[in-house]
Amino acid sequence: EESLQALGVDRELPHTPTLHQVGPLRAYYSLTGPNELSVAELAAAYEEKKDLATQLGVVKWVPDIPMALSGQVVAAPGILPWMEIENLKRYPDTFLDGEVVEATEKIHGSAFCATLSAEGELYIASKGLSQRHMSLLDDGKNSYWNAFHAHHLDAVLHSILDTYSASAAALYGEVYGAGIQDLQYGRTRKEVPGFCAFDAQVVDAAGNARYLERHELHVACEGRCAIVPTLYAGPYDYGLLSSMAEGPETLSGDACHTREGLVIRPVPERPSTVLGTRAIAKLVGAGYLTRKGGTEYE
Repeated sequence: EESLQALGVDRELPHTPTLHQVGPLRAYYSLTGPNELSVAELAAAYEEKKDLATQLGVVKWVPDIPMALSGQVVAAPGILPWMEIENLKRYPDTFLDGEVVEATEKIHGSAFCATLSAEGELYIASKGLSQRHMSLLDDGKNSYWNAFHAHHLDAVLHSILDTYSASAAALYGEVYGAGIQDLQYGRTRKEVPGFCAFDAQVVDAAGNARYLERHELHVACEGRCAIVPTLYAGPYDYGLLSSMAEGPETLSGDACHTREGLVIRPVPERPSTVLGTRAIAKLVGAGYLTRKGGTEYE
């Protein structure tokens, strides 16, 4: 119980937790309390931020990917992969009280990664493929490529390359709509997938990489493509942001369904000694986690 409270789980779970092989858990948060470890051992592992997945044989359940999100892949040695964003409930010391942050709505679609080099090499991939340094081929059916063409994202990438005299530029965003995930943001299958950018990265001639500041991303995308909605900008307040992770989505303007949550960044960007990467974290809403019929295609 103490371990669950430490992770920010406040919904009542069944007593006598056991370890089972299971599919996706939607009725409850996808957390278990295995009998193989004592409460003291779990508490110690939590304090040390020790990953017990291998020891307990816990693996992530990954569903089959819809055809629209798959396709033929090729090696992409020059791709700039998108990172994994940690949950703020697991790393509550990521931000300082009162630190200026910006919180954007976390959109439930599929992460889009595009990298363009100064030599004209273009790679398009999902988050998972980008982390494996693979790129999708344009077969006319793939949702990532369809979004790239429909939303003129080549113009955004060229603008970033030119503005920063970069050797490579990457644009990251969310492809969403019918046929992508269960949350569709009001879009139908007759429409091309929606797209909104949430980050960009540049690499200079010396090979140094950095993410664009929020105002730089807005300038790069202005008049070219949409950006994820900003829901809060101001001093960091965990309680306030936790409450803002709940509620209806704002992307469509019609509050079609629950929002997924928030992604929080400091202003300006800075590294995090807590995470060992840049300072960025997510807060996922309970309404999203407990919805029925949810999908998690990557």
